[in-house]
Amino acid sequence: MLISMRARIDAPATADGRDRLEAIVGDRNHPQACVARGRTRVATADGCGTSEIVRRSGLPRLALWRWHVRLMRAGVGGFVRDKIRKPARVPLGCAENMAAVALFGLIIALAARSQLKVEMP
Repeated sequence: MLISMRARIDAPATADGRDRLEAIVGDRNHPQACVARGRTRVATADGCGTSEIVRRSGLPRLALWRWHVRLMRAGVGGFVRDKIRKPARVPLGCAENMAAVALFGLIIALAARSQLKVEMP
């Protein structure tokens, strides 16, 4: 038996939850990510399908589904607090930063001495 993602997504269960989402969407002081997530949930509660929400928001389906699952698990309060994720790249340490700066300075100094033009990326 196939169950679509839409069948597993519930709109906010209470009127209070919907009111809180609409307040988030209407408040200009909230971060835009929270507002975008809130708009998708309000559209779901209004009965819009996934394709319509994706078209309106410009979000990929996977991001939309993840946001919906996060709201279902954490509620509206957890929806506003964004989850911390590991960075895609590990930041350079102090020693690596110092080596990169020294190398860059050396390249600039050599270019200045030889009157070569160095194009910056």
